[in-house]
Amino acid sequence: MTPHHPPLKSLIYLGFLLTTTLTLLTNTSCRKGCTDPRATNYDSQAKRDDGSCQFQMEIAFWWDSTTADILAFNGVQKLRIALPDHNLAITDTVINWRKAQPNSCKDKNTVNFQLTVNYPLINVYYEVRDQNQVLWWSGTLSLHANECYIQQLKLP
Repeated sequence: MTPHHPPLKSLIYLGFLLTTTLTLLTNTSCRKGCTDPRATNYDSQAKRDDGSCQFQMEIAFWWDSTTADILAFNGVQKLRIALPDHNLAITDTVINWRKAQPNSCKDKNTVNFQLTVNYPLINVYYEVRDQNQVLWWSGTLSLHANECYIQQLKLP
């Protein structure tokens, strides 16, 4: 009895099929990227998170006419709103006040900041100083991914 050997073509085809299958499985199951759907750079095909996720957050500061009047009475002409940990600051005149709370971060007469960060929840420290560097307000805000936080600057 002679041993049965499969034809060489069958072995080559089987080897090619196994190599292709392993390559496809390896490339698709190990794809790295941002796996958080809240992120601006979400990759729906990524299977493993690589820490590259970027999240957008917005803050709008505003003040009413009563606060503007009190500031003006105290000689304040400009306010500098800063997010020191993010190296951001915007200076605005005190007369840019609103009658009512804004509906969004894009509303008129607000001071807006847009942040891109690596975490879906962060605490942001802010300071508001006048043209003489006198501190009028400061605080910490908790910001969530893809949300607008509206902060009123109010004096009694």
